[in-house]
Amino acid sequence: MSIELVSRLSTNVTALEASARELRNSLTNADASVLHVDLYTPQDFLQRFTSYYEDYRGIVSRSESFSTKLAATIKVYIAQQANLKDPEETEDTIDDLQALQTAIKSMDFDLSPSFSTLVESYRQLFEEMEVALTTPNSDDAPEVAESQADSEIPNIQPVQPRIACIPIPGHSTKTAKASAGHAQPTVRSKPSKSKMDALPPLPSEGEAPVSQRRPFGPLNTGSEPNVPPRGPDPQLPKTHSGTPLSPAAKPAHEAPPPIDQDKYTRARASVDGLPALLELVQAASTRDTERVKAMFSDVANALAKEIDDCLEALDAIKKDPSTDNQRSVAIMDHTLATSVVHWKEVIAQLDKFARSAK
Repeated sequence: MSIELVSRLSTNVTALEASARELRNSLTNADASVLHVDLYTPQDFLQRFTSYYEDYRGIVSRSESFSTKLAATIKVYIAQQANLKDPEETEDTIDDLQALQTAIKSMDFDLSPSFSTLVESYRQLFEEMEVALTTPNSDDAPEVAESQADSEIPNIQPVQPRIACIPIPGHSTKTAKASAGHAQPTVRSKPSKSKMDALPPLPSEGEAPVSQRRPFGPLNTGSEPNVPPRGPDPQLPKTHSGTPLSPAAKPAHEAPPPIDQDKYTRARASVDGLPALLELVQAASTRDTERVKAMFSDVANALAKEIDDCLEALDAIKKDPSTDNQRSVAIMDHTLATSVVHWKEVIAQLDKFARSAK
């Protein structure tokens, strides 16, 4: 045991406390940012984000347990030093030290698998938040629906009235049928000048009779009723330009209300800050994993070495209680008595780290 070990331990504990505090504050402050995304999208990202923070707290708790177990092991080792020079306690002391040695070798201070899972969880969550925010949402729907409605407006042409024929004054339908039924000509009296003025002019050569002319529109063939033109139905919906739509052109759905632009702005700013937060989590996980493993392994290796030295001296005096072996045990006892001061400082640093991890 050396004073350098205590110095390295103190430096690592201080660095780990600062790193954990920074990451903890960053994650807790990000709750509001994730909530802004939830308010804009119909998702529940905050619940998942909170659960991942609890996973991080679980990793911190594991490092706390490393510190607590290692400090307890050192305390047991210090307590065994009082029995080193007692021959009657040699057997029990050897058994106790061997148990401590087994416990130290079984300790695993590697947090990298847990931190890797945590980083990947945050990465996937942040990617889903980005996708949810960049997916086209309902604020574009009114424009789309309106443009579709405009494209579906029929090309309405002015309807011209369809007139079958213009009746000729003084020429009834009955007279026309009678003329068509008999081949022989009939003698008519010459109409008066007033009646001649009322008749339409005779057609010129190659011109159709008056009854066959279509001065205002196509001839009604009889297959369509003579329906007068109607104006647009006032009940039909209209586009933004005021043009009425036909029933077939009516939009299939009503346009959703516009999205709050303020919500989108806050959500966009929150998502834009996620890459920096992910980098912080990833950097802290890599750095703290290496630091935790080095710190606890450093202490455990130094403790295991001293226990090996004690076991070697006790085994020697157990096999041969000679003067030389008894002198070796006495030297070991003096060395351990000196190192107890340093080991107590190590315990204080480990307890400090455990408290900061709560």
